[in-house]
Amino acid sequence: MRQCFGYCCIFPKDYVMKEKTLIQLWMANGFVDLYLTGRLIFKELVWRSFLQDVKRNQRVGVTCKMHDLMHDLAVFVMGRETIILEHDKVMNIPKTIRHLCFNLRSSSTILDNNIKALKCSIGGSLRSLIVDRMVEGVDISSLINKQQYLRAFDQQYYGIPHLPNWVNKFEHLRYLVMSCINFKRLPESLTHLHNLQTLKLMHSSKLLELPKGLNVMKNLWFLEMESHNSLICTPPGLRDLIHLQELSIFIVGQDACHQIDQLKELNLGGSLSIKGLENVSNAEDAKRSNLMMKNNLTSLSLLWTNSTKTNSMNHSEEVLHGLQPHHNLDAICIKSYQGSKFPSWMSTVAFNNLMKVTLEDCRRCEHLPPLGKLPSLTYLKLDRMDCIKCLNAELRGDGECVFPALKTLILIDMPSLEEWKTKNSVQRFSCLADLEITRCPKLSHLPHLPTLRSLEIRSSSATLLGSLAYLTSLKSLGLFDFSELAVFPEGLLQNNTALEELIINSLSITTLSDALDNLSALKKLYLHHCPHLEFLPEGLKNLSSLEILELVDCDDLRSFPAAILEDLSSLKFLNFDCCKKLKPFSGPMKRATILQDLKLMGLREMEHLPESMKLFTALRNLRIVYCEGLCSLPQSLGALESLSSLEIRVCENLNSLPDGLRCLERLVVRGCPQVKEEEIQPERCGLAKSITYPKCIILMTGNSSSDLIRFIGMVGFGNLCH
Repeated sequence: MRQCFGYCCIFPKDYVMKEKTLIQLWMANGFVDLYLTGRLIFKELVWRSFLQDVKRNQRVGVTCKMHDLMHDLAVFVMGRETIILEHDKVMNIPKTIRHLCFNLRSSSTILDNNIKALKCSIGGSLRSLIVDRMVEGVDISSLINKQQYLRAFDQQYYGIPHLPNWVNKFEHLRYLVMSCINFKRLPESLTHLHNLQTLKLMHSSKLLELPKGLNVMKNLWFLEMESHNSLICTPPGLRDLIHLQELSIFIVGQDACHQIDQLKELNLGGSLSIKGLENVSNAEDAKRSNLMMKNNLTSLSLLWTNSTKTNSMNHSEEVLHGLQPHHNLDAICIKSYQGSKFPSWMSTVAFNNLMKVTLEDCRRCEHLPPLGKLPSLTYLKLDRMDCIKCLNAELRGDGECVFPALKTLILIDMPSLEEWKTKNSVQRFSCLADLEITRCPKLSHLPHLPTLRSLEIRSSSATLLGSLAYLTSLKSLGLFDFSELAVFPEGLLQNNTALEELIINSLSITTLSDALDNLSALKKLYLHHCPHLEFLPEGLKNLSSLEILELVDCDDLRSFPAAILEDLSSLKFLNFDCCKKLKPFSGPMKRATILQDLKLMGLREMEHLPESMKLFTALRNLRIVYCEGLCSLPQSLGALESLSSLEIRVCENLNSLPDGLRCLERLVVRGCPQVKEEEIQPERCGLAKSITYPKCIILMTGNSSSDLIRFIGMVGFGNLCH
């Protein structure tokens, strides 16, 4: 236990550690022999508060953190065997080092010296090498090449274009993580790593094949892949990997070495996706996968190749019937299933642990299983269920409480869905907080959902919006792609007084009428892609709680009176983007605002900004991009003591900058040919930290030009640094 605890200091302070990763690394270093033993030690460390902030995530499993004082204690326990290399700290590299972590955010001279010291000190003594963060251009291959006794190598955040030859030399390697794999096939030489216990392939979306001889790696316990959609086949003979505990993906083929019975004797846990189920002959063949006995599986995905053959319907139903899993499952996904009905095992209440169900591209299914009976179900997604017409009794089951734990419901591409019925005598959706509806054109009404907090509706019938009047608990509302909606219905949101976030996207409306009148709690308002919106409603000035306002691609919007900012007393972030006719801040303004961040992008008609911007006394960041008509900036900007960042890009008619920009920490000017270079000298910006002018970056550390320390990328000088 002492070694396991001490080893945790290989990760930086406040690092989120995964239970499974820790145990795999303990196994790789010989601290524990069995995964089960590692789990017991992990629980003991948690119980003793050596590990804290334990959380369970359905996707990544159990995670934890280590208190800073405990991290210091772990460093003491490991003595001089563990070190975390950082870019900005001078390190004393001891020759006794066995475990090394790279945690780099940027390149530096200090880093270069540390790597040189590493190469001189450690020789081939490393047992663990974790590349947590790496800087592009930093080459550590010569360092790695020497580590013949390496047991754990994790390069999760260090992309590789090809598998280096030196990987095959690591005959003691037990733990290998490779990320950002840019090649299509892993070489057969990888199978020479006979002691390998854990192989993880992260962000491997281009990978087509794994080594065919993988079945000779008898010590392999974990074969994990992320982004395995591109994989066209899995290696033959996987049944030979008798110690295998986790297999992310298995693709059923037509030959004997790729049949589904390869899974029969494997005691798999974690997440498993089975693809190519059209190659399974019948129910008896499917049962040979022995899924019902795999009680350690937490997530199961069953995927067919999308087929329109009519004779595949009965075949698919038989196969799915034979693929009944163990009832310990947390999550199940069924995709491209060709049957018209679901098997009886999906009607059982035995799946008490099931928290997540995804039914996708099951286009022939006419009825849904009674998922409302599942006591732990928190997430349900129905996608491309073409024949489902009604959500009612078949969804709820027979109990008095329907979906007692469901928090998230997603309905996508259900063209036949017309009704969503619930009985008043039944307690229904008592925990539902998030609802997404996309492309359900016939659905016209929602039931009463008293706990709903977030609702998104996309490309559906405008009549569905009438249900908003009953959804009084809403905190967030998103309306997307209602092409038939020319006028925003009056009184639509009058009952949604608790609303804190409103997103209106891709609507053809010309006005918002009285939509904002009663939204005094609104904190975030996003109006995107409303090309015919001509003016903002009077109710905007009533949004006293509004903190964020974004107007994007509102082509017909012409004005945004400055006086509005006086009423928006909580507004901190304001963004105008590609509103081609907009001339913001017209008219007088009398009171100062607390606005902190202002972005003006793609405002072609804007020729100048008003002197009233002197009242933007809290403004910290100002960004102006692609404003072709902008000729000048107000001199009052120079008086804003809070302004720390000014960025101006591609404003071709801008002829000068205001005087007195003394408090800037960052100034960027690019694509502004009429602005003279002498206007951007460091002495004009006494507190400037960085100044960028077309192709010249000047970094500074103090208050005067004498503090200049580096020029980078100046035209004609390459990367000149003193």
